[in-house]
Amino acid sequence: MLDNSISITYDSEAITLNRMNQDGYTGSFFGRDAAGNEYMLEVKHEFPKKPGSTGVEQHLVKLTRRNFTTVDGVLTLANESSVHEVLKTTVGAQVTDGVQDLHEALQGYLVSGEVLKILARRS
Repeated sequence: MLDNSISITYDSEAITLNRMNQDGYTGSFFGRDAAGNEYMLEVKHEFPKKPGSTGVEQHLVKLTRRNFTTVDGVLTLANESSVHEVLKTTVGAQVTDGVQDLHEALQGYLVSGEVLKILARRS
């Protein structure tokens, strides 16, 4: 099980996300930054139905940010953004070294300049 609180850094600000739910193979965490923006981290796992089968084993990590602004003195939702990553294998047991290496390769590629290109709809 993950810890009951998780720390992330968003735009140089440390934010603590506290566990809101743990249900079987799903966990969710929630926190706010100093400006009142909300952050939700979700972790979900799916496994093949039968042990030893060649079905898909996958692990989802999703981070959502709800950005608020003040309109006429009322805190109002301005926008919501989320990113997620799915770690997946289709060959029986999870191949942790291979998936970890793929994850690190993807994270290495997604340096801020490359993310900006993708968000500019380049492919």
